[in-house]
Amino acid sequence: MGRNGSGEVLAHYRQSRPEPDLILAVGGDLHIPELHHSPAARAVWRSLSCPRVCLSYESLRDSLWPESRGKFATSLEIFSHYAVCDEVDESWVSSQGKPACWIPQGVDVDRFCPRGQPEREIIFRGKFREYTQYAPRRRLLERLKAAGLIRVQSQEVGDRALVRLYQRAAGILNPRGVFGGYNVRAFEALASGCVLFQQEIPQRPRNAALLRPGVDAVVLPEDEQECVRILRGTDWESFTLRRMARQGPHLARARHSLEDRLAQILDWIGKDFGRPALLAGARLLREQAEARIIREGHPRKIGGGLQKIRRTFYRVWPEALGLGHRKKMLGLGSANSAYRNHPTRLQQDVYVHRKFLAHQRNGTFRQAGSGLAAGSPALYLKKFWGWSETQEPHADLLCARGPDAVSHASGMSRRLLVVDNFGTQPLPKNLRRKFRAVYAENGQEYLVPRP
Repeated sequence: MGRNGSGEVLAHYRQSRPEPDLILAVGGDLHIPELHHSPAARAVWRSLSCPRVCLSYESLRDSLWPESRGKFATSLEIFSHYAVCDEVDESWVSSQGKPACWIPQGVDVDRFCPRGQPEREIIFRGKFREYTQYAPRRRLLERLKAAGLIRVQSQEVGDRALVRLYQRAAGILNPRGVFGGYNVRAFEALASGCVLFQQEIPQRPRNAALLRPGVDAVVLPEDEQECVRILRGTDWESFTLRRMARQGPHLARARHSLEDRLAQILDWIGKDFGRPALLAGARLLREQAEARIIREGHPRKIGGGLQKIRRTFYRVWPEALGLGHRKKMLGLGSANSAYRNHPTRLQQDVYVHRKFLAHQRNGTFRQAGSGLAAGSPALYLKKFWGWSETQEPHADLLCARGPDAVSHASGMSRRLLVVDNFGTQPLPKNLRRKFRAVYAENGQEYLVPRP
């Protein structure tokens, strides 16, 4: 239910239509004026027996706007449940007599995705001059801008221009704002393949656990001078920043998509109301996402048959001719040409699942090396095909990652071995004798046992 939600509800029930299973009002606590100004609209909402859920994407208890408390008090007359984005509001709203659940903000991963070669600069896009509440943010931005470390884009831009802004930036700065948690900007940056420079938000441990410092994002302290020092030392060629940029889109799709957030709400409300239909809706949402990813991962194109022949050729000839490791990687990497319109790796993961794992469900995988939680086929298998992680040596898939990946890649035979050392170091000869490379991208090789 959008910002005109109350009007839509009134029009809906004037036509005597069936009552829905659930109404979700995005920003209903503060950003749907009709609910605060129209007693008739509130009466209609109160007459509904279905769950009336308010998705609150602003801070409630710690709001810096005086009028927010009065709007929240009015919303308590209307909503049966609150999905709150600031973790401290979960217990605070519950103390007001309404069930509450912490649902962090998320991102539309179909809109925000990497594309092209980003410029090596750090950009801030957002407001910082309009209100006195932005004073701490304004001081930090002005200091970083004076030092020549960031570019500030404060003008409003359209949806398409905003997506392109993220896609052109190598780094996104997200200073602490008026919301007590990671806002949408943080997840948009991850999904777009940017290195996220996120200023820490104190006294929000559950929120802080969403991003691992030095792995998922560069977490900046509150001290402005220390922020200047960290940004001045940015090394775009470092393993850490390259890994962040590569893993961000996969992390966003796996853990922070809008579909996942909606599924959490449906699961929570379904359990609270004893409505299995809502739980089925959450499961259906997952299946629809899986079907869409598979469908969009293999779009029909003119000349698709020729592209398939070309991909097969480029997967075969480097190995057949016995070329060096670099030539093999270049040849295998060119097999990705059909996927360049889909810059995330989900489509490649679907290809691997179909081609080499024969649609296997409920398999086991093991991650070794850096133990990254995102960016590998294992994550896709776990999310959509029910695979589970194990530490046992006999797993269906081993994903060895990080600078020491090669040392973890020897040993038992497996159906599929993925080695990602973020470079072009060849695998040892003993491993080459057991496995042959069948696919590659950006330094990550897929190997299957030799017959």
